[in-house]
Amino acid sequence: MKIILVGAGKVGTTVLKYLVEEGHDVTVIDNDHKTLEETINNYDVQGVVGNGASRAIQIEAQAERADMVIATASNDELNILSCLVGKKLGIPYAVARVRNPDYSEQMDFLERELGIDLIVNPELEAAAEILKILRFPSATTIETFSKDRIEIVEMRVRADSVLANKPLKDIRHDLGIKFLICAVERKGEIAIPGGDFIVKPEDKLYVIAEKNDIVQFFKKIGLYKARSRNVMIIGGSKITYYLAKQLLDEKTGVKIIEVDERRAHELSAALPEAAVIVGNGSNQTLLFEEGIEKMDAVVTLTGLDEENIVISLLAEKVKVPKVITKISHFENPDILENIGLETVIAPKSFTAYKILRYIRSLSDADNKVITLYKFFHDKAEAAEFFIEKESKYTGVQLKDLRLKGNTIIACIKRGNQIIIPGGEDAIQPGDSVIVISANKYIKNFEEIFR
Repeated sequence: MKIILVGAGKVGTTVLKYLVEEGHDVTVIDNDHKTLEETINNYDVQGVVGNGASRAIQIEAQAERADMVIATASNDELNILSCLVGKKLGIPYAVARVRNPDYSEQMDFLERELGIDLIVNPELEAAAEILKILRFPSATTIETFSKDRIEIVEMRVRADSVLANKPLKDIRHDLGIKFLICAVERKGEIAIPGGDFIVKPEDKLYVIAEKNDIVQFFKKIGLYKARSRNVMIIGGSKITYYLAKQLLDEKTGVKIIEVDERRAHELSAALPEAAVIVGNGSNQTLLFEEGIEKMDAVVTLTGLDEENIVISLLAEKVKVPKVITKISHFENPDILENIGLETVIAPKSFTAYKILRYIRSLSDADNKVITLYKFFHDKAEAAEFFIEKESKYTGVQLKDLRLKGNTIIACIKRGNQIIIPGGEDAIQPGDSVIVISANKYIKNFEEIFR
């Protein structure tokens, strides 16, 4: 695809990285000459200095040849206007990053009436991801498929785990649950394991199953934690607003600590059921006064990565059951895991995944991507495909299909039935199929076969 990307900030460059990796022809528009020059040099793309909402600038970026405009600048209005201008210039698809809660509540209107094909809100996406983890804190991360029927959860194996030093086939037999350990990360490498694979302490496992079976899995291995009912949020960001609003709707106790008095009053007015405290979230005395050690979960959402890390380490030290750390700039999550911070979220990544999923769904091929999740620092991905019609790989037992290496068909949804498949199962038209791959990205289902 020929894509015009407006805005080369954190979100824009994250999206750009994936677009370049997947072979798209990208032209970047940004007002800042220095930022644009760095982006062009780092990603080997074309660039135009100027206002992305300017008709002349988009024409200079060859809008007449473009298939899509993606606007990820820091200003919502600029992004919306950039999309509208692009559409008027004949660009078929438009994607806008929109962060303001007022606009987020009318996404349907923006998409339907203004013709913007996809509205993405990084803060709202991040809040949704955090909420999933707070609902099921046993997992380090959670990704959902098939309208939340199927989950892939991440967990680390401890030395005293019942899973340690056992082959996968024995684990599945002993637990008596329908699940699949679909990927394993060990010492910086990822594998798609077979039944003889032996789980070792410190392995990071990715487990896929139906939602209820995931719960049973964690109960049987003794790691189940009830949902978080009292949550402390440090920092009064937009993510805080979205997250607290949803938690309060679910009758969860919420305490917010925000250093800026004006912002604290805004949150208090918008979220009257939350306890909003004016204070510095990195002040240990304040945190203990507000009962950090009694919380079910602590979520650090300040604008400073370093502050989020330090507060999270304190929460881990006082044994808060679930600690979630937001990172915006830090590029080495391995270091955070090594110091004890396992659940780390990066809002810019959620935005990029959603945009990538949308782009792949526009492919001309049959059996398009409907859900996409990248993990292990983007070295592996889980993609959900809808199988539209009969083909050479439908009706054939999985054991007879020749898949590429490090690729597995992990789950099949057939109507209301969830199938964790074995070699005797077969794909049928109308199925949704989840594929795990540690190879290069998969644009369409046919690419998983040799």
